[in-house]
Amino acid sequence: MRLPIVSCLCIALSCSLVSAQTTGHRSHPQQINSGITWAQQAILALTGGNPVSSVTESGSVTRTVGGDQQQGSLTLQSSGVMTNQISLSLTRGTLSEMRTWQNGHPSGSWTGFNGIRHTMAEHNCWTDAVWFFPALSLLSDYADPNLVFTDLGQQQYNGGSVEHIQIYRTATGLDADDLQLLAQMSTVDYYLDSQTALPVAFAFATHPDNDLSRDIPVAVLYTNYTGVGGIQVPLQLTEAVNGTVMLQVSISSASPNH
Repeated sequence: MRLPIVSCLCIALSCSLVSAQTTGHRSHPQQINSGITWAQQAILALTGGNPVSSVTESGSVTRTVGGDQQQGSLTLQSSGVMTNQISLSLTRGTLSEMRTWQNGHPSGSWTGFNGIRHTMAEHNCWTDAVWFFPALSLLSDYADPNLVFTDLGQQQYNGGSVEHIQIYRTATGLDADDLQLLAQMSTVDYYLDSQTALPVAFAFATHPDNDLSRDIPVAVLYTNYTGVGGIQVPLQLTEAVNGTVMLQVSISSASPNH
């Protein structure tokens, strides 16, 4: 089983947040819930009303898989929602990932330490590609009529109040089973600070390449927000996969473009 680099790259969150994900959501139509309102507030808090078109970030990373811990540097890039180019330079070599979106469908590829490029399973390409930069996350795509934003209410997390917003994708012309499958592949959960609306955490499920029915929870924690060019950028990222910290990222340089 291979976890996508977004799962092998990212950052750490407690099991309590992973277990807070809700799956009973797919009957809520976009037009009757208030999830979009919170998404708009989050993007306003992140950008000050000046939308971002692309970003390049660099920094240091610690990657822990089992008993193997490696340190190195990384570069994170995005040219828009659902696109990324990620490169990790570690002791054993380089890991990379690329995600893109064309003609209404996502695709991706990853390259391991041996330098061989692999195609990502499509069912692992529907969730948020720009996990590292919330201003270009799916929160910013609230005008897309095929995205459903659901407000799942206020919760307590890490000693503070957060608003739980869930996003998934729908489409016209699909039967009930296909709609359910699309929702399963694309569901992401955002946890926004109730006072500032800044994202505190992001969670989703990845799956083995050959088994969409098996959910592997992934959660990313955002901390140390700093203003860069008028954009609020989280400089500390932590990812947990199945409750275990896999990536710890410290951003040292960020260049968002309007």
